[in-house]
Amino acid sequence: MINLKTLALASLWATFTYGQASYLPLSTTLDKGGNEASVRGAYWVSQTRINSDGEEVPFQDGESFQRADVELLVKYGLTNHLEMGVGALYRQNASVKLVGTDEEALTSNGVKSGIFKFKYSLPHEGRWQFAAEVNFLKDFISNTPGSDEFVLGDDGDSTSFGLSGAYRFPSMNFISGRVLYRNPSSALSSEIVSNIEYVLLWKSVSLVGGVEHVSSLNQDPYADEPSEKPTLNTGSTFLYNSINRSWTSPYIGFNFSIGDFWRVETRAQTRLNGISTDQGSAFSLMIARRKSSSKALEQKKNAFKQYTIDARVIKTTKSKTSVIIDVGLTQGLDKGSKVDFYHFDYLGGNELIASGYTVKVGTSKSMVKITKRYSRKQVEEGTVARSGLVRE
Repeated sequence: MINLKTLALASLWATFTYGQASYLPLSTTLDKGGNEASVRGAYWVSQTRINSDGEEVPFQDGESFQRADVELLVKYGLTNHLEMGVGALYRQNASVKLVGTDEEALTSNGVKSGIFKFKYSLPHEGRWQFAAEVNFLKDFISNTPGSDEFVLGDDGDSTSFGLSGAYRFPSMNFISGRVLYRNPSSALSSEIVSNIEYVLLWKSVSLVGGVEHVSSLNQDPYADEPSEKPTLNTGSTFLYNSINRSWTSPYIGFNFSIGDFWRVETRAQTRLNGISTDQGSAFSLMIARRKSSSKALEQKKNAFKQYTIDARVIKTTKSKTSVIIDVGLTQGLDKGSKVDFYHFDYLGGNELIASGYTVKVGTSKSMVKITKRYSRKQVEEGTVARSGLVRE
């Protein structure tokens, strides 16, 4: 007999085993044959400008700048650790600039660039996971110095590469980060892009808080004589045609998942104390449909359905050779019953890491002696325990 607590726990684990996660750490990749399609919209509003000397240049009355981006991206799992992504970025700029006493309103729009991504994730090491990634943006625009045409952005192809990592706490919360070297275009200095975020994760929602930092490598040849840099019509913004740009940008986000496939991510971001850029705020919304390969999804579902008793570890011995689980005679467990232990997380992880047999069985608690290990991952408090394997 299984009580209501165990049924609720089993339902929760089943959802996390093959349901959609509301948050994906930066080092996560699709499994082989898995795919994800997403659309992301972002809206930016400039509040003031910072020149290449770090001095504020406020907007005059009536001046403004806004930018809207729409990104389409499709990802595919080439192997269980390697994914690729292909997409495109559409952009629209709107600027109002004072020319003498007149307001000059400018707009530009179009497909800015094509997107190509590759990410390779390393096997989990305990609670850690790391990945290497390469990103390439193929630009579809060409700016002409001295032209009156309002630019869509900085032209030239962009390449970035680097490492990302994530750590999962016992509470199932995450800290995740990334460091990339980026060459944004031939007209801009190379830079280091980094961000780190902490995530509170629940069944189908998550709260994200983090900070992004861009640090220039100070390679712009016009740094000492910015007035000599070829001029572009950037309207009222300093976001484009920058000189050794840098900024710090904290952000918060709220994500939620819907069913087995859908994920929605929202983010509010503010750019602070930069150089050769605008200060302002950005708001974004992303909708993604992520699907594991049919084979991987079926394996996860079948693995879960093979057991009749589900529990969790509530205490471990110092030697980690024996543990206490929160089920016993009431749930149908007997002395000598085999118990399998699974590494489980909110991202679909369901890996068999150890097994053992019950040596003491109480009414609602049991002691299990671990007799075999299949992974370096440790059995600890909160680890999923399953028994009553159905023989087919």
